[in-house]
Amino acid sequence: MRAALLAERYGAANYGSISGTQNAMLTGARTAAPLGIGLVAGLLGGYGAALWLLAGLIACGFCAILLANDAPP
Repeated sequence: MRAALLAERYGAANYGSISGTQNAMLTGARTAAPLGIGLVAGLLGGYGAALWLLAGLIACGFCAILLANDAPP
């Protein structure tokens, strides 16, 4: 599904570079996430507080998506 959406929105000519960049960023995030959550849990005093922080970040991201302009480039 993601491949079809990228190709449809940005064209087949740009698909490779966009997909590669997106996958590199996702791989970096997946690699850093366990270390990051451990550091945040240590600083905030437990995993409960770290999960509330992540929930707040997700809410901020959701609001940003709602406010974003969905016009094609």
